[in-house]
Amino acid sequence: MKKKIFLQLFLFSFFLLIVWVVFKSYDSRNMVSEDNKLNNEIKSDKIEKKDKSKVILDTDKNFENTISNLSYSTTDEEGNKYSIFAIEGMIDELKPNIINMKGVEAKIEVLNQDTIYIYSDKAIFDNVNFNSKFTNNVRLVYLDHNLEGNKLDLDLDDKLVTLSDKVIYKNLNTKLIADYMIFDLILKNSEISMYDKSKKVKIFQMN
Repeated sequence: MKKKIFLQLFLFSFFLLIVWVVFKSYDSRNMVSEDNKLNNEIKSDKIEKKDKSKVILDTDKNFENTISNLSYSTTDEEGNKYSIFAIEGMIDELKPNIINMKGVEAKIEVLNQDTIYIYSDKAIFDNVNFNSKFTNNVRLVYLDHNLEGNKLDLDLDDKLVTLSDKVIYKNLNTKLIADYMIFDLILKNSEISMYDKSKKVKIFQMN
């Protein structure tokens, strides 16, 4: 009888030991799983914060480099005035004096002479010497003279305007097609010609 009771107690104790071992094993795995989950959440949160910081930094960078509705003007010693306006301008990161403009208008007001107007889709403007390179759908208007081209270089140091790349000149009676035109702002002299001197400027009389 005692042997039977002892055997039952032994079997019961063995059963409790197995239950305890199984429980501890499950609890340990669960703790590891929770730790892994917590670590993953921390890593994910760090990555998300890092990405957000990067987005904010990029946005701020673009904001600092871009200017809307900007204008510059200067007057030289002789009293000639040059003004340029743009819908948008982006400062060059490597050359802060260079501004890439969009939606551009410019005015050249030579003392005691009529105003010259320049329009273009884009321009590269130097805010130190005010020299400008206009591109894309360039138009120059002076009195009844209208010129079109794809490139226009304004050199205020030499007071020269150079229009090139498919130049078309129009006034009330004449239309010219040429490769380039050079215009002296002070003397009002102009040269309109072809790069290949064997070719001639096309001239059309307008009714």
